[in-house]
Amino acid sequence: MRERRQAEQFLHQAAGSRNLLPALLQVADAAQAEVPIRQAAAIQLKHQLRDWEGDKYREEDKAPIRHQLVDSVAKAVQESCVRVQLVESFRLVALYDYPDRWPGVLQRLLQGLCSEQSAQTMCSLLLLRQLFKLLEMRSAERRRELQDLSAQSLPMLLKLAPVLGEAAQKKSPEALEMLKLVLKCFYSAVRMAVPEQVQKDIQQWMGLLLGVLDLEMAMPSSALEQEVLEASCEAKCRKWVFQILLRFFQKHCHLKRVAEGMETFAQAWNDSYEVPVARAGLKEVCARARGTWAPNRSLSLALLCLAEACRRDQAYQALKPDLQHLLELGIFPQVRFGEAELQLWSEDPEELLRELLSDCDSDSRPHQAAIELVERLLLYRNKEVLLPLFQFCRQHLETEATDAAACSNQDGALVLLGVMSEYLVELDPMQEDQARRKRRGKKVQGVSVEEIMTRYVRPAMTSPVGFLRLRGAWCAAQFARQAVRLGRPGAAGAAACDCLRLLGDQELLVRVLGAGCLEAFLQREEEEVRTAFVLHLAPTLEQLIRLLQQIQLEEVAQALQGLVEAFPQEAHLGGWML
Repeated sequence: MRERRQAEQFLHQAAGSRNLLPALLQVADAAQAEVPIRQAAAIQLKHQLRDWEGDKYREEDKAPIRHQLVDSVAKAVQESCVRVQLVESFRLVALYDYPDRWPGVLQRLLQGLCSEQSAQTMCSLLLLRQLFKLLEMRSAERRRELQDLSAQSLPMLLKLAPVLGEAAQKKSPEALEMLKLVLKCFYSAVRMAVPEQVQKDIQQWMGLLLGVLDLEMAMPSSALEQEVLEASCEAKCRKWVFQILLRFFQKHCHLKRVAEGMETFAQAWNDSYEVPVARAGLKEVCARARGTWAPNRSLSLALLCLAEACRRDQAYQALKPDLQHLLELGIFPQVRFGEAELQLWSEDPEELLRELLSDCDSDSRPHQAAIELVERLLLYRNKEVLLPLFQFCRQHLETEATDAAACSNQDGALVLLGVMSEYLVELDPMQEDQARRKRRGKKVQGVSVEEIMTRYVRPAMTSPVGFLRLRGAWCAAQFARQAVRLGRPGAAGAAACDCLRLLGDQELLVRVLGAGCLEAFLQREEEEVRTAFVLHLAPTLEQLIRLLQQIQLEEVAQALQGLVEAFPQEAHLGGWML
């Protein structure tokens, strides 16, 4: 420890001194030195380069770094702990010096792409990725440098791609790592706009992207193997492909969002690739049903691609014959309570609670992405999908739940029921006043919210299965927010009482999610709901305070605050003012 402090003090005193930067790079380069020593030198070099811009170091110290840094990264390719630090050092120098004060660096990287030595090729890909990343977010008026970088490097990456793809088919780790870097460079190039070079070569690029998705992954045999595969380069290649395809769907080929002057390209891309991309998404989403495997990130992004595809007539018509297949084998397995959630429920309920309440983006969580796909189908294809989807849910909810699989299916059906709640409410004649029903004149196919609550939702809230009680409360809250009437007099009050009883549930997750559902009933205007809350106010407040002491969550605190604000006089009389 003492030696370390002395070394840190020496480096602090040496900062800015002449020849320090070249000396650190020389140590990081030294093949005869031990790896930890090289790593320490590389780390210190990175720290010093944070002061690259300014007067701390003279040009005489900077020039050797620009001259040697690319070769240093190539030498360290096999030593990842050293390589990571040197790549970051390259980024810090490029941040201020590329391209004007670092002439020739791009040409050196392009030469490396043509090298027969894999270390040189890997080095060039790693550093090209840094250059693309530096430039990817630039506005239209500052995009010239990205256009130049794309024009010079992307054609060479395309030439490299077939070789990498062939090696990737044989599961070569090195080829997959390089392929991932090619895809990351391409994503950066097209993130804000589609460069002219990409427009010229779009057929080859799309062939590469769709070809990567043909490299199927085997089903993992254990949870540990799945964890390893999720972090593999093979999984990341699939993720980057769908990230790129989703970008084209959402921005570059969305005819209402496309940049001015890109309309012709967007229409041509849609004509050629809208359907193949949708089919690729369907294949990824249903991969596990075919005995192959899709990583969570690529699965989520594929679901989002399908969500974009369902509003496009051409893509939707291509998907339409497989909608039932998509629902049963793609969407339903993601929305229902699965084995992983059941394991967390028993082993670490607080971790599962964090997952259930997290604001994790749908591009990294298949459950949320599947819900978004259902929402888009309902939004754009309501007349075709609503009633069949409702019938699908009813079949599962009316099947007796005698085993774990049936309970899981009922959970998934309740999720879909909650997602459909807004549309189902619109089909319930009870939600319309008598004058409006008279004006409409004709009888429409109706749905009864009261029947849904009575037959499916409230029984779930009293189920012996914990996760069904949880899902029943969530579903009840969805209908409570959407429906003017939950049924005949007494129905809303009874549903509110069911929700309040869940605050005393033996399961922590049910208590917390039950608290989060109270707000939906507090917003209702029926006197029977208010009466239900008043009758149970004292025990409810006690349970919420006890729950808040047990687990500090905003949802519980908000439920407590909402009750006190909704019933200030009753809370004051009971001594519950906060």
